[in-house]
Amino acid sequence: MKKISLIPFTLLALSIHATAQAQEHRLAFSQAQQVEVFVDQADGANWCKDELALRFAFSLEHANLTAVESLLPKLGVLFSQQCPAAEKVTWQALNKDKKIQASGTANKQTAWMMNQDPTESASQIAAAPVAAQAAEVAAPVTQTQTPAVQAAAEAPAKTEQAATVEPSVAAEAPAPVSDASQPSTQSEAAVAATATPPAAVEAPATQSAAIEKNTEVEPVKAEAAAPTPVVEAKPAAVELYSVNGWQPKESHEFLVNNKAFRVLSDQQGCKAFLQADADLGLQEFTVNSTGVTCENGLLNGKGRIVITRSDGARIAELDGFFKHGVPLDQEVDLPIVDVDEKGQVYLLLGKDVANKNYYLLRAQKNYRGYWSINSGTVYLLTDAKDTFRQAESIKTAVLFPVAAIAKNFSRNSSYTLAAVTDFTDGIVNRNGESWLYEVGVRKPQRNSPEWTFNPNNATNYLFRNEARAAREAQQQAEREAREAQRLAERKAYEERLELERIARQASRELSTYENYQENYRDLPDLVASKLTNVSYSKVGYSGYQSALKGREAEFSQIVKISGEKKDLFWADYPYNLAVDVLGTDVDLSKGWYLIRGKQKIDAELKDDQGLPLTIVYPTYTFACKENGCTDFFTPLNLTRLEFGKPDWTPEIAEQQIADAQKVQ
Repeated sequence: MKKISLIPFTLLALSIHATAQAQEHRLAFSQAQQVEVFVDQADGANWCKDELALRFAFSLEHANLTAVESLLPKLGVLFSQQCPAAEKVTWQALNKDKKIQASGTANKQTAWMMNQDPTESASQIAAAPVAAQAAEVAAPVTQTQTPAVQAAAEAPAKTEQAATVEPSVAAEAPAPVSDASQPSTQSEAAVAATATPPAAVEAPATQSAAIEKNTEVEPVKAEAAAPTPVVEAKPAAVELYSVNGWQPKESHEFLVNNKAFRVLSDQQGCKAFLQADADLGLQEFTVNSTGVTCENGLLNGKGRIVITRSDGARIAELDGFFKHGVPLDQEVDLPIVDVDEKGQVYLLLGKDVANKNYYLLRAQKNYRGYWSINSGTVYLLTDAKDTFRQAESIKTAVLFPVAAIAKNFSRNSSYTLAAVTDFTDGIVNRNGESWLYEVGVRKPQRNSPEWTFNPNNATNYLFRNEARAAREAQQQAEREAREAQRLAERKAYEERLELERIARQASRELSTYENYQENYRDLPDLVASKLTNVSYSKVGYSGYQSALKGREAEFSQIVKISGEKKDLFWADYPYNLAVDVLGTDVDLSKGWYLIRGKQKIDAELKDDQGLPLTIVYPTYTFACKENGCTDFFTPLNLTRLEFGKPDWTPEIAEQQIADAQKVQ
């Protein structure tokens, strides 16, 4: 038994299965529209080819062209799943007597939008179902009607509300496969469970749902007698998704709270918006609306608002189409989904659920107080950057809004598509870093159904930005390489200078060492030259008097440590003094030392003679083995003492000189 796929339609269920006929293939049927769809000239199961001949066989007196128009895009969804090769169809619409009443074409490039061949009776055929429907709705309500019918007649607004909530047909994965002999109850239930607001054009398959809605609602609107009927529209379940943090706003509080708008309330408290800088004077005024409806507290539809000053003078008037309270310069069935800080509003033209893309239009304030819709520029908000790397995926994305443009802006023969990744950065602020692709789309002839674009005239910002990023990365790498080379050269230069400095110092140290070796026999003179202390004089300058005032002085003496008391080491040679090693690495004990450092005189502490105590803070110490430190005064120790290097050797100095000579 053959397996077939199920595809849901708005307000109907199409069950797909194959027939055994040799020259035709039963593609689909709709019980609600009373029509069967056949592929003529089909070879059994091999019915798929690039051009298909479709036959819409109605069991009605007149073929319903509205049904054909709604079914074609939905069949396009089926083609994408079961016949990807299909590019064009020629169709015929037959009545129950199998008479051809209309014919035409549709193609994939225009999202399977219906194109009807010109016939004399076409308008009559299309109008027949609508006229019959309108006549049925307009029938007078008599006292013999049932309570249910009477209640429905008394509440046209509720009927209108119910009519606007319809099942959605999204371009999604194929339904589960079932046998042809099984009933399609599951498929119909799945269709009824999904809903979307009529204004959101989800995909080519969904665009026809809005047409069906308008056809059904129109007779109901004729019964509304109140000038501003209030409709509390219940929000329909709609599939929303986020693109880089942005998604359509469902609540219209964002309009009421926007500082770029001036909010007006009519006689029923229904709100409309003007530009924030609109000059209505300083006096009190009232707002009256006629012709429009009030949905969720906002004016909607065609009508007029009149602003009258308290003295009866008319100061402003807006006559046109209102959408969510915003006066637009043309009538469209598209929802307002966002507004920026400048008061520019954004309308949802359509959404591609399968690829999670949004198609948006911008409306800007004009000098007449309306918002002008810029239908010439369509913004595609997407995070699928890779779409714009391949020609086929680019073509699909660029031509996706064709059906929505043709339906809502029938006079348009061209538009520019701009694909961006970020709503605020790309659409509102027009930052080129968030743009992916831009191209103009047009119809070669105004009455032609074909829409085309030339990739050679497009700007692929994705490639441009990637090329720029690659260049910038290369330039950055080159800059970093140059900087690294400069730093390396600078470091090498500084290291060379340091080696040269160390070598010069080593030369001085070797020279001093050699001098000590030559003069070693004059030991008393050497000892005297290395010992320093404060000077004392009764007249003129006295280092001792200066130290008494708190100043530091140099200290270099042979010292005999005799003991430790109160964290101080006490010495009795060359005179009474204390050595403070707190905070140093110096380790002292009893014995002879050569100590170099700083000294201070503490007037509060006294030595054994009652004089102010001298406190030494050592920076260099040498523990002597012999009394009087006679073992210290060798050329090696004297050199170490002079340069403050306890571990200095002539060999170290010679090696430092050799290292400097290697890098020259």
